[in-house]
Amino acid sequence: ADRVVGAVAMEATRFVKESEVRYHPTFTHNKANLDLYRPASIPQGTKAPIVMFAHGGGWQRGDNGRKFFGTSNINAAFGEYLASQGIICAVINYRLTTTYAPRRTVWAALSATILTLALAVASIVCTVALYALASAVLFASTLWTLEHTPATEDVYAGQSQHSLLTFAMWSGEVWIATATFFTTPQSLGWLWMLLFVACWLLYWYVQIDHHRPTGEDVKHPGHLLDVAHALAYVIKNAEAWGGDPKKIVLGGHSAGGHLVTLLALKPTYMKEAGYEPELVLNNVCGVFTFSAVFHIGRLNKTFVTRYWYIQPVFGSKRETMYEASPITYARRLHLQQQKKTGQTNEDEQKQLPSNSDKKQHHLDIDNELLCNAPEIEMLIKDGKYPFRFLFFNAARDFHLRRDTEEMVEALRESNNSVHSHVIPGTNHRTILSRVGCGPQADLVSPILLPFISQVTNPSD
Repeated sequence: ADRVVGAVAMEATRFVKESEVRYHPTFTHNKANLDLYRPASIPQGTKAPIVMFAHGGGWQRGDNGRKFFGTSNINAAFGEYLASQGIICAVINYRLTTTYAPRRTVWAALSATILTLALAVASIVCTVALYALASAVLFASTLWTLEHTPATEDVYAGQSQHSLLTFAMWSGEVWIATATFFTTPQSLGWLWMLLFVACWLLYWYVQIDHHRPTGEDVKHPGHLLDVAHALAYVIKNAEAWGGDPKKIVLGGHSAGGHLVTLLALKPTYMKEAGYEPELVLNNVCGVFTFSAVFHIGRLNKTFVTRYWYIQPVFGSKRETMYEASPITYARRLHLQQQKKTGQTNEDEQKQLPSNSDKKQHHLDIDNELLCNAPEIEMLIKDGKYPFRFLFFNAARDFHLRRDTEEMVEALRESNNSVHSHVIPGTNHRTILSRVGCGPQADLVSPILLPFISQVTNPSD
């Protein structure tokens, strides 16, 4: 069978889980699967809403349910929570971009260097501190010995028998030897080599763990086409799960948020996967994201993200990066509306970036990329998307809050329904773990659950 049925229904949490349900039977890679979380019981005569959720991980790592090094999987916990609230949740996997050996080697070298320097500095600081402590103990012990040793006895013999003095002398010798080891170039070299090998093997293990055992390497739009296949599968099987195929909400975290938003804003990607774009427009009623990436070009401007994330996934061509940016299509829709209604004037045209100043433009998008989108104009009815948007950002979220602000502005200019919220006390990773964590700390569910209810039941 192409399905591995996982954990059994749990009375306390009120959900049933089916693990590694394959959404494309002919795909040989092991990422073509989803974990399905369903309410243990759905009231007769009703159909539950469905959330299809894509995990994050920079398009290069992550998984929908497995644990790594004993840590809990926030994506699985998210699916369990939604199912316990009466919502069917399909947490999907998709193919990832492989981390190449040269990059892994560089990361191992950097990690070994940082760890070596940190250990050397820490040992020196601890040695100085403990040597000062030992000196203080030695001084105090000497005073105590002089005061309590009879004049007829050998003072130094009394000192050697005193436990405090023995401790002081022993600890001083140990920490001096430790500091000597960590400040000797030869010792530091051996330590660096040991840490380098350990870090390289660690990164290799994580990589193999993520890509077992396919070894397939996919670049954009390969990740997105997998998401398209997953959506088509969810729509096809929604009724069999007790759900409504017309009440599907797309969600994602970080890179997963980028993928589902891009698929929603440019449904023609469905055609590349072999499906009709109308599957998105007729069945999706809402999109929500956590700390999503909306502007690929902006990430490419930073050295680390350019070479570690963007170019391995999207390549080095600007056109590809902006075609893969959801913000591009939000802007396109607004300009298409202006063009269609004849509202575009010379002042608005001047606001678009020219070839000479496009590097300074906050979007850095060519006029041609912005204006030429006939496929979007033909598909979108009444000049706006048929679903609502909800964006969450963490309080500490790199530049992604700026991405979200621009997305909200662009979508509102074309009269789309969009809301955004910043969750205090969270960072890029912990924001998703706050969902369902209790009434005191959970600031997401009181916003997310009503949103899902409203978009799937607009008449209520």
